[in-house]
Amino acid sequence: AEPDLLALPSGRLLATVRYQRHKLPGDPDSLASPHLMRTDTAPFTKSKQIGSGLIVRNTAILHSDDNGKTWSTPRLVTGFDEQTACLVRLPDNTILLVFGHKTDGSGQRFMVSYDEGRSWSRTVFQLGRNCQYASTVLLPDNHLVSVSHRIIDGVGIFHSRQWSPPDKAATSAGGFWIPRPAEPLGIARTR
Repeated sequence: AEPDLLALPSGRLLATVRYQRHKLPGDPDSLASPHLMRTDTAPFTKSKQIGSGLIVRNTAILHSDDNGKTWSTPRLVTGFDEQTACLVRLPDNTILLVFGHKTDGSGQRFMVSYDEGRSWSRTVFQLGRNCQYASTVLLPDNHLVSVSHRIIDGVGIFHSRQWSPPDKAATSAGGFWIPRPAEPLGIARTR
């Protein structure tokens, strides 16, 4: 599940979890596994089979307002193959969601929330390439440090980087969005 948990000053608990599953009988017929589509051909019959291939492998975000007794509906906050997230709160209550991706190579990205994780920056920032399974903390000087697993010349190494988040103007320029519920999958909604 690869969860992470962050206690907020308001008392809210914010959590992330790797959310993944195979296609189920009640899912739309057209719903296909992105992994299987890479080697399948139209009409993508193999990719659309029930129980075959992952149709979702994302990061979901949840919250609890009663000390973890009950949790909100999971909401998908990243795209397919973007998971293993950690949450970091900055002194001004900005929240960073740092996560791994396997979409175009591998690496780390992050998004920003200014409202306790209700909405997230449309701008997704690239943090590093060729690294996975990162964890990030805030240092006393307000810099961030991320550690991750990295492969160089076929050898796995421990990698560390210090960084600073972008300013609010750069983050806000792209706007914000509210993640949709994780289920049901494959159902398009209009606003």
